[in-house]
Amino acid sequence: ILSNEEKGVRLEGVAGTDLRLFLAHCYPNTQATFTAAEMWTLLLLAKRFGCRLVFDKVSA
Repeated sequence: ILSNEEKGVRLEGVAGTDLRLFLAHCYPNTQATFTAAEMWTLLLLAKRFGCRLVFDKVSA
C-alpha cells in the first residue's frame, strides 16, 4: 500500500503525464493510503494507455 504523501505516480511512456495532480484531486487527504481497488484502477489506466506505472519518491 502506497501513501500519496510519499509517492509520486506517473504513466511512463506518455509524454508529460504525471498523475500526482490527479491523485491529489482524487485523494485530497495526504495521509490517505491507496486501497487495493484504487491501485487496480491505476494499473488499468496504465494498461489502457499502453504504458506502465512508475512510482517515485516526491522530494520533501
